[in-house]
Amino acid sequence: MAFSTGASSRQKTGVKLKPFRITYDRVIVRLLVSTKFRIEKVKDKIDALISTKHKTPEFLFNRDPLSPIIDEYLRYGFFAVLPKKTPDNHRISFFRIKSPREFVVIEVIKIALMTLEYRRYNDVCLGDQYVYDLSNVRFSNTVQMTPPIVTKMVYYVLYCSGSKIKGIHLINMPAFAVPILGLIKKLLKPKIAARIHIHSKPEDIANVFPKSILPKECGGDELSFEEVAVISTKHKTPEFLFNRDPLSPIIDEYLRYGFFAILPKKTPDNHRVSFFRIKSPREFVVIELIKIALMTFEYRRYNDACLGDEFVYDLNNVSFSNTVQMTPPIVTKMMYYILYCSGSKIKGIHFINMPAFAIPILGLIKKLLKPKIAARIHIHSKPEDIANVFPKSILPKEYGGDEFSYEEIAEEWRKTVQSDVWRQYFIDQDKVISDESKRTRALSCNEVFGCDGSFRKLEFD
Repeated sequence: MAFSTGASSRQKTGVKLKPFRITYDRVIVRLLVSTKFRIEKVKDKIDALISTKHKTPEFLFNRDPLSPIIDEYLRYGFFAVLPKKTPDNHRISFFRIKSPREFVVIEVIKIALMTLEYRRYNDVCLGDQYVYDLSNVRFSNTVQMTPPIVTKMVYYVLYCSGSKIKGIHLINMPAFAVPILGLIKKLLKPKIAARIHIHSKPEDIANVFPKSILPKECGGDELSFEEVAVISTKHKTPEFLFNRDPLSPIIDEYLRYGFFAILPKKTPDNHRVSFFRIKSPREFVVIELIKIALMTFEYRRYNDACLGDEFVYDLNNVSFSNTVQMTPPIVTKMMYYILYCSGSKIKGIHFINMPAFAIPILGLIKKLLKPKIAARIHIHSKPEDIANVFPKSILPKEYGGDEFSYEEIAEEWRKTVQSDVWRQYFIDQDKVISDESKRTRALSCNEVFGCDGSFRKLEFD
């Protein structure tokens, strides 16, 4: 379908327009629906859509999804557009901050408008519902929302995006965000401003929308934000996320050997401490060990809540033949899962008795981490040093603590993972996988990990 502007209302006001053509049928359909099929309104929206780039360059230029800051924010998961619509054929978009952090508001708005632009070509609905969970918003985040920024953002959403606002829901709004809400209300028509609702907790949203379409974090029955990330990544990390029967010979052997022990008690800061060690020199398959580690993450996603993770790796009996299996693609995929899929917030990584031949792997891990997380890596010369980091009351006996022995803790984890319920869960998960045929653009391993036959995204000294 071709569409020319003709004599729109903007031309009547004396604004000279350059001729342009829109050839995307779904864009026209979406705009027609949002304007109740008023042709002149559609023309005005197309005009605004094209000309607004000069007015809002901070939002609409430099939008490479793989640029460092956009890639980081996309992986963090500020936004989630729910896959199912409401009974009124409204699409629900979520914004949330998982934990307090600093970010550049303009870049976050840029990503939000990118999702609106994608939907302009691929989604048709009768209206939009926006949900903003402000639980972890800081004052330093909100002060970036200056009047010019708010005005430009609202202008784009109202007049360029094709979005028809049916509801704006604010959860846990802090007092310092009230002035911004006041400004937004002044920019909206009264009937739209009346559609703004304040909620005290995420679960209140389940009283507004059907639970069948909401994520678990909001009391719904749909997948959680993190589960969606895990399912999508199965295609990218099949070596870690398939064939995970806890009673299969190799997984059973490694569980009984006790490579891993997640301590039953948390630190005073509410951090969970996970240990890895090799009792005596031996050979093993690194991929299978990583698989078991990620299985424990998956168990904890359903059964544990903490403010951060501390990882302790006792490398006393690691051999060179063990470390050579930690190739750049394996390390990159492992770190991708931990950082972006597991829900883990790394508060500390502690290496005990690190051999010289393992230092290159540590260098690679540091390059894959943000500088502030890389700074949380600590090297210790002997196991007893860990007692100077964590309270002795939570540490196993082998590390100078007062808790159960490492063997006893590891054995309890084996029993848990191999229980009937969890064994069936891990077997069933082989069937839970995203349908990549529905993705509008196929992602290669190279785009996600930088390792599809090359290491272009990795730098080595």
